[in-house]
Amino acid sequence: MRRVLIGTPSYEGKDDVWYAHSLAQTVRLCAASGIDLREIFLAYDAIIQNCRNDILALAIRHNFDDLFFIDADQDWKPEWITKLLSYPVDCVGAAVRKKSDQEELYNIRAPEGANSFYIHPNAPILSAKDMALGCGLLRLSRKAMRALWDNSEEYTGWPGKEPSRWVFDIRPVNGRLVGEDTMISEKLRQHGIETWVDPHMTCGHTGVKKYTGNFAAWLAKQRTTELSGELKWH
Repeated sequence: MRRVLIGTPSYEGKDDVWYAHSLAQTVRLCAASGIDLREIFLAYDAIIQNCRNDILALAIRHNFDDLFFIDADQDWKPEWITKLLSYPVDCVGAAVRKKSDQEELYNIRAPEGANSFYIHPNAPILSAKDMALGCGLLRLSRKAMRALWDNSEEYTGWPGKEPSRWVFDIRPVNGRLVGEDTMISEKLRQHGIETWVDPHMTCGHTGVKKYTGNFAAWLAKQRTTELSGELKWH
């Protein structure tokens, strides 16, 4: 039986109701599909890098086949989880619209623009040169987890705590600040693992209101406007 862990950081110890609804439906679907799905919530840690490192450590130590990072303010369709598990890649996820009313932006970085995306030969997913995808909803295979874990520095947070590895980090890369979640796309690429996104999955993102979007439609628009020279990739 495939063993899957959903790991969610929650600084305030709270999960949004939309998240809870998606998780409950996902648990039922995975049970019916023969998937052993577990969930872990790590709360009250102000250092988000440490929180994500500890979630990865738990997935490694307890021998999970796949790890989903899903943020506590996201929602998704339960069938997305089984679909992402079916893709023959080691790092894949969904787009999340950022909490902005000024522009429609997503948690994806593609330095060479919207027209640099290419499709996987055996799955309806996209990647691009030097693409990075945030951890709003991101699946890592056992291979990807081991590549990150085995090539990161060991550290301990406080006496009695089991050692972790410094996988998630915030630092400049080529002169540009890279966040702790998109950093793992950079690290995986060094070990021959590409990051992929299903353009037809767009998570809801709840803040002062619920932000929704359609990444596939947005990407199509960006491709058209880039060709005309009117817009640049954000």
